[in-house]
Amino acid sequence: MAKSRVLITGGAGFIGSHLADELLERGYAVRALDALIPQVHGAERRRPSYLAADVELIEGDVRDPEAVRRALRGVEVVYHLAARVGVGQSMYDVAEYTSVNNLGTAVLLEFRTPYGCATGAADQCVLDYAHSFRIPAVVFRMSCIYGPRQLGTEDQGWLAHFLIRAIAGAPITIYGDGRQVRDVLFVDDLVAALVRAWAQIDLVRGRAFNIGGGPTNTLSLFELLDMIEQLRGERPAVEFEPWREGDQRYYVSDTRAFSAATGWQPRVGPRAGVEALHGWLAEHTAQEVHHG
Repeated sequence: MAKSRVLITGGAGFIGSHLADELLERGYAVRALDALIPQVHGAERRRPSYLAADVELIEGDVRDPEAVRRALRGVEVVYHLAARVGVGQSMYDVAEYTSVNNLGTAVLLEFRTPYGCATGAADQCVLDYAHSFRIPAVVFRMSCIYGPRQLGTEDQGWLAHFLIRAIAGAPITIYGDGRQVRDVLFVDDLVAALVRAWAQIDLVRGRAFNIGGGPTNTLSLFELLDMIEQLRGERPAVEFEPWREGDQRYYVSDTRAFSAATGWQPRVGPRAGVEALHGWLAEHTAQEVHHG
């Protein structure tokens, strides 16, 4: 008997492509709806080389009802990962962020059961539908996800951004004093949480969970610089700038609710995760230079 067909909105992206790999490995048919917006500014829109060949890709915007309608045909489960990300940039492009993250979620909800996460008001939208219409939905509020396939920027994916700058021999800009602390979650651990939530949906439906590395997986900016120095044999050059509006000095996710509900725990620590991301980025950079 064939297994379920799963739709991943944003399925060609960093997190979505990892989730697709895991679901394919488990025997599910996977479809991705993605606008194919490049992670690197100025790059062409194309199917990423790391997106598994077995993933059916529909290029389209999650705000487009017709694209969503096509993507949902024959689908039993939806992981909603399509969103505009980056806290800093959202302050300068409010309309676009609100449109993609809120309207996109609403369009999806009007067609089929959503399962996964969005941001801000979209979270509440999902929870309201879950409670009002008994939709088996759950919200993940994710923090500092990192890992291979992430081409980070200053505004989103800071671990990858630091590594990219170090590999390029370019200075790293730190806003503030460098003692900012975040909990970090390796992408494989996030995928495990997403799959477990589906498997135990009756236990978690209608709830929102903080998903991150938690207190045992924290990093300050200086600690990441120390790791980079150990990996590369030299410390990256650093330039300091004033604190940015909206930056938090300390943020660590409280993941106890999801752990208590499902038994999930992160398995990949920051050192092993940073090493894996550095290895992928170094190889990716070498390939780009070779093809360029």
